[in-house]
Amino acid sequence: MYVHSGGQGVIDDNNIYQNWLHGVYVRSKGCPHLIQNKIFRNDECGIFVTESSHPCIEDNEVHSNGLAGIEVKEDSNPTIKLNRIHDGNTGGIFVLARGRGRIFENKLYSNKLEGIEIKDGGDPQVIDNDIYENLECGVFAHDGALGRIEDNRIFTNAYAGIEIKDMSSPIVKNNRVYFGQTSGIYVHSGGQGKLIENDVYENGLHGIMILSGGNPWMSQNKVHDNIECGVVAHVSYALDTVSNQIYSNRIRNVQTVKS
Repeated sequence: MYVHSGGQGVIDDNNIYQNWLHGVYVRSKGCPHLIQNKIFRNDECGIFVTESSHPCIEDNEVHSNGLAGIEVKEDSNPTIKLNRIHDGNTGGIFVLARGRGRIFENKLYSNKLEGIEIKDGGDPQVIDNDIYENLECGVFAHDGALGRIEDNRIFTNAYAGIEIKDMSSPIVKNNRVYFGQTSGIYVHSGGQGKLIENDVYENGLHGIMILSGGNPWMSQNKVHDNIECGVVAHVSYALDTVSNQIYSNRIRNVQTVKS
């Protein structure tokens, strides 16, 4: 399906599958309402949104596509809610190149890369989602990513629950990040951002890991019961931290190593 040049309409209860490109392609200020469709096994994206488009993508089953389940770029600002996005050959949702969007109350799971990837000035609101059992990170912010990541449950991902690098600076607030196979939150290589009021616990390595070049602001987080350390910082500078509770981690609560 191809919606463009301000096209609107309701796309409801279809099976959209095995197309050579995208299942649904929305561009040039397209604004359709996609609801209760099954979008699967397309060679590229399940849904591709570009060029200042503003669709509402609601209650769809998006799975097993060749690229991202949903890709958003070039000043597009969709509403993405109540979808199940899973088993993609790359990631669940990919926001890049000034893409925005309000992404809320979705389930993103069992994708071969990240649940959500943000890069190149992507600036979505990622709110109240379940992001789990992805084969890399739950949320990966890199190459100048922005965004607000709030009130999500991020768990049982193979890599970090949230990874921030390359001058990215998202706001990460009030998430539960737990049962990850590595560290809960991983900030490195120039990653910044604000980590506020998160509950980070029972991860396979550290709760929060900061390597040289990472410099997040951390306030009022609870970091506890992780398998190794609560917070590990391999940096040569003082980190800006306020009123965090770091306790009951198995090896030590805080470990700092000058790099």
